[in-house]
Amino acid sequence: MIKKITNKFKILFYTLFFFLPLLQYLNKNNIEEFIVSDILYFLISLSILYFFLYLVFIFVFKRFNYHFLFLVLFFNLLFYFISLRDFFLINIGISNYKSIFLTILIYLLFLFLPFYNRKNFISKIFFVRFSTIYFLMSFLYLFMNQNSLIYNYENIFKENDKDTIINFKKINLTKEKNKNVSNIYFVIVDAMLSLKSAEDLKVLNSHEINKELEFYDKNNFKYIDNSFSNYDTTQLTLASILKLDYFTKFPNELTFKKSNVFPVILYHSDDHPLLNILKYKNFKFYHHGNSWGPCRQTLMVNCYFSKPVQIMNRVLLSFYANTPFYFFSKILKIIFKDLDDGNERQLTNYQNNFSKKENLKENKFIFIHHYAPHTPYNRTFNCEKKNYANDDFNGYINSYKCVLKEIRSFIKFINDNDPNALVIIQADHGYKDNVKKNIKYSSSIYNLIKYPRNCQNFKTPRSNINSIIFAVNCAFGTNLKYKDFKFYESGYEYATAKFILKKYSIENLR
Repeated sequence: MIKKITNKFKILFYTLFFFLPLLQYLNKNNIEEFIVSDILYFLISLSILYFFLYLVFIFVFKRFNYHFLFLVLFFNLLFYFISLRDFFLINIGISNYKSIFLTILIYLLFLFLPFYNRKNFISKIFFVRFSTIYFLMSFLYLFMNQNSLIYNYENIFKENDKDTIINFKKINLTKEKNKNVSNIYFVIVDAMLSLKSAEDLKVLNSHEINKELEFYDKNNFKYIDNSFSNYDTTQLTLASILKLDYFTKFPNELTFKKSNVFPVILYHSDDHPLLNILKYKNFKFYHHGNSWGPCRQTLMVNCYFSKPVQIMNRVLLSFYANTPFYFFSKILKIIFKDLDDGNERQLTNYQNNFSKKENLKENKFIFIHHYAPHTPYNRTFNCEKKNYANDDFNGYINSYKCVLKEIRSFIKFINDNDPNALVIIQADHGYKDNVKKNIKYSSSIYNLIKYPRNCQNFKTPRSNINSIIFAVNCAFGTNLKYKDFKFYESGYEYATAKFILKKYSIENLR
């Protein structure tokens, strides 16, 4: 009798332990995006995995005296797979493939550790205790965390109330969406100098610049002179766009780690002012990333996937995004010929995969990070493939001219397919010469914008942060105020393994 009770308790404990990642995942932010039917998909997927794990244990590991609890623990630890990979990739600076290899090696060593000294099976005692402590600490955290399912379970079973989704102080979100704005495109052209600075550095001549400006004017786009980035690093610029404000708020100098900024903050948190405003106004946020910052699905961040995997994309990939199962989405993308995050020609990819019917049926904020004219310089001025040395300025010149050509193509495409879109095309920072540092050129950015006539009274934005504020105010009638301009230059301090930022005013950059 006692043995039967013990066995039932074990089954209950193993099952609860196995479903622990789901309990941890159901925090307040995720619950607010849920519909009740989503739970069913999670339960089905986890039940299949649980059954598969049990079969592996019965037919493979049981004869080696493995403890089933160990396999359940191993499954739980898989939900830290991408975080561990990112630790090697971002903090230590190892390449992506080497980071994945090291991460897999750690998990394999952990998986096969019980084979060591399995007669006495000392590891069995260790893993039973370790698993129990891990479970108790994780479960205790659910009771301590005010955002967990335990405190917010009611939100799963009721329709979302807009008044409870978000609370922005001093921001008017009651106005209707601007009827003259269909979608919002925010395009980052990485490391693209302003036209004026490009002329100073002999990237372009005056005749070429005049031709560009004439084309923009003819197609209802406005080029904004004297525009500057707020940071000279992509990580901080893109983080500040999500925040609608400076990501850093210190008077003079400060330090930061790459693991605390973009793209990591987009992967590990949905609590960003821009995303919350879009959510409140029923806009969907689409991230079109690249090899440096690929899109990773969450319940508030959408990636471009084919129609056959949309259900998996929406419901499951956000849950499994931190596990090795995430890489199966890459395989599905290849099978269904989806966008390739590793290809830096994002503007071209977007056009090739555009569906007018799909795109115009819902409000979208499309965030495109075009990884050019940044290194590697691998395009001629006519966008033909050619490898230049990364430090070859001639490569930058050709890459810059290629991007201008791609922007022209994108402008024509948008005007033909989404003519009422609000479009911002700008650089995250300017040209950075690591040998001859010059903040005049690293801060000067290309800045092109298209907006409806009823937004002409808004002040022209001349920085990254003020540009996203302009887009939000124009599209939604909000009253966000422009931020006073500051530019932060970063430098790496090897002694502390941190980045130091130095602040400059607009007068320093002219």
